[in-house]
Amino acid sequence: MKILYLDESGCTGKLLRNHQSAATPVFIISGLIIDTASLTMLVWDLIGLKKRFFPKRFLPLNHDLEIIREEIKGSDLRKLIRTGDTRKKKVALGFMDGVLRILEKHNVLLIGKCLAKQPELEIDSHALYTSYVQALCAVFSRLLEEYDDDGLVMLDSRRKQVNGIVAHSIFTQMYSTRGSRLPRLQEIPVFGHANVHPGLQLADLVCSAMLFPMVGLYSFGTGSPSVHLSAEYSGILTRFAGRIDRILFRYRSDTGAVRSSLQIDDRFNGRKYFAFS
Repeated sequence: MKILYLDESGCTGKLLRNHQSAATPVFIISGLIIDTASLTMLVWDLIGLKKRFFPKRFLPLNHDLEIIREEIKGSDLRKLIRTGDTRKKKVALGFMDGVLRILEKHNVLLIGKCLAKQPELEIDSHALYTSYVQALCAVFSRLLEEYDDDGLVMLDSRRKQVNGIVAHSIFTQMYSTRGSRLPRLQEIPVFGHANVHPGLQLADLVCSAMLFPMVGLYSFGTGSPSVHLSAEYSGILTRFAGRIDRILFRYRSDTGAVRSSLQIDDRFNGRKYFAFS
């Protein structure tokens, strides 16, 4: 069985044209698809990676398993790269490199939906979030059909009302009177907390520490009308874009064209796919 762990980065607030906009220039929901047969070794690899790069942080803990409850957030890594000294930047980039090594080792696949905002455009937060989750569940279902496998979707928990809207939207697709649109899903999406789910932690690290700066720079460059992008992020794009590209799930559309599972709704430039080269 395969589990799709979904997380988000950025907000859906209106992006202003001035360069001090509090809203993020991009909003991303992305997910990691992990085979349950790999989970145990993947968890221990993540624990070892945390101990290696942040040893002092975990000294007070009584057991290595407690390390999972102490998150290394993607936004914290971005901050180290944006404002830290050379040593801190090296630590952040080294940790991100280790995350990708874990994903590559365990054949983890990546899917995602990214919004590059058009300044001054109002966004329906619930509608956007729900539609993105629906789209990613459809891609996940396509992968499960291809692998002849069953699956479960876990999202990082938000507010109860928002969780319910998203879950019910998938419920209606699974139990339609015309037949399920997602026949390989074994349950409607469930919601977890990253401090106890290693898969959600990895999903956050990819979404927030890697995809957020990559998509932001790709769409806006360093001249973004936002305080959330920095020229310091260019090293993330240069160093990791090719490896992110290699773990993407790709599929054939109904017309036979090969599609990337990392799609960008670039309302600023009018593009639909993120180009890594």
